[in-house]
Amino acid sequence: MKNVFNLASVFIGTLILLIIILTCSVDPAYEAEVFSVLTHFAGTLSYNDEQVWVPNYYTGKLSSIFNKFLEDRNINVVVYLPEYEGENIVDYEIIQTGTGEIKNGKLGFSVEPLDDNYLLTSEELLSMYFFGWSFAGSDVKINNPQTKGNIITVKTETGEGLIKEGFSGTGTYLSGEYIYFIYVNNNCRITATSGNIGDIFYTYNAFDLELKQGWNTITKTESYTTEGHSTYSMAVKNPGLRWLMLPLQ
Repeated sequence: MKNVFNLASVFIGTLILLIIILTCSVDPAYEAEVFSVLTHFAGTLSYNDEQVWVPNYYTGKLSSIFNKFLEDRNINVVVYLPEYEGENIVDYEIIQTGTGEIKNGKLGFSVEPLDDNYLLTSEELLSMYFFGWSFAGSDVKINNPQTKGNIITVKTETGEGLIKEGFSGTGTYLSGEYIYFIYVNNNCRITATSGNIGDIFYTYNAFDLELKQGWNTITKTESYTTEGHSTYSMAVKNPGLRWLMLPLQ
């Protein structure tokens, strides 16, 4: 199935590059002064005056892997809706749900609670955004099958995507986190048992995501070792990650 959350694949590519250049530096690439903020937004989801960063591929230290972005961009906030032929998904419709701008490197955008027409069914939501766990043999469930929801993607008009992420690690181990902004139309819990793909050393940890009606932040953590082992986790949290701008694939 086509991965509509293009930034997730960009994130993985960034991790692979970073683990190649990583030295013994353990300074994390986080906003240390803002380690944890709200995980639930009942009304409008908005950010203002947030610094945007771009990758610095000429360093071996995590603490300097991002450079400040200082230019301007117009911002669109979008969701994806599957298009079907029979029971098969053949494409995705991209719908704008919010706008914003980057001014002198500072990001601001807002998006209202999503209209029902912009929401995925619970089955679509699980298959589109939690497919890794299903692929690994995990039992992924939502406690209320009537729940609808969707996840936003923040994009520039010039073809870049913005994702909140951060990294930490050592010379042999790298962990990265990035945030999904998910809207659900009622309180629900999404759970998954652990799963693995043994032949390629992928481990998917069990999770229990308790979401409230409105906007929620889910942080996905991906950890890699130089020996080729990969571990994936999810939790409802909102650590102090930076807005990184990357080309969309």
